[in-house]
Amino acid sequence: MKSTRMFSILNVLVNHEKITAQELAEKLEVSKRTIYRDIESLNLAGIPIVSYPGQGGGLGILANYKLDKKFFSIDELQTILIGLDALNSINKENDINHLITKMVEKDEQTILKNADIVIDLSSWFSDNGFQDYVINIRKAIRAQRLMAIEYQSKSGYSKRTVEPYKLLFKYSSWYLYAFCLERNQYRLFKLNRILSYHILTEQFNAKEHEISDSVLFFENNYFKENENNHLFDVVLHYKQEDEAFLMDNIGVQKFQFHSNISTITFKTSDRAWVIDFIIHLKDKVKVLEPPFLVEDIKNTFKKISSLYES
Repeated sequence: MKSTRMFSILNVLVNHEKITAQELAEKLEVSKRTIYRDIESLNLAGIPIVSYPGQGGGLGILANYKLDKKFFSIDELQTILIGLDALNSINKENDINHLITKMVEKDEQTILKNADIVIDLSSWFSDNGFQDYVINIRKAIRAQRLMAIEYQSKSGYSKRTVEPYKLLFKYSSWYLYAFCLERNQYRLFKLNRILSYHILTEQFNAKEHEISDSVLFFENNYFKENENNHLFDVVLHYKQEDEAFLMDNIGVQKFQFHSNISTITFKTSDRAWVIDFIIHLKDKVKVLEPPFLVEDIKNTFKKISSLYES
């Protein structure tokens, strides 16, 4: 517990030129006496944390000091640098580079090279402008500035004014978690569906719309049973030549291999979602179970076909 708290103190000090012991105590929910004991332990470990007296003073790490990598094990450094490098891949900001430089002086690339995980959040396409989306939306979040967006959802085109709160990367897509003033509730906006955005000069108060702890998990109910939607089994048949495509889109865990037939099986509670999901897979799968889903797919394709009859 103490080591975790000391690392938290170190992390705060790295990101602040100066901070008072009282502010540190409030952030970490401990007493000032505990903070001073931890500061003393950090000093004994070789990290020069100094106290600046007077108005505007506080605690800070001695200027131009590099964190001694011996303070962390190689595994700990790898874990920290993997996370920082992942952020750096999508948003090459000076503050991230500065933090990496403070963590290790010259050999961060050697440490990353020996790591068993590489996380690169950037796009394969260098000219898609996606990185600008992330950079500019982060600026709007930090400045608490309203955003006007044009959004293409599954139900159609709309214009929204939103309070941006968080950028979320989940599975394979980026999302903006924001409070929509038109809907008067929090919404997840997929970045790939934002046609355009404009950061407004008007600011918002982040405390007006409190985010509950349960919301921060960003969980959907596609695979959860609740009072209104009961889980049902979905069984899809596929051909061997389409296996690689499907594994890229679904993941190998849901595949079942038999000598006579190859199937994909999973449970879901959202009928509308699974219809969209199967249509996304095009002609690569055929629904075997449940019967009502077979009829749903047939009716959906009939509607699509009717659009082209004339």
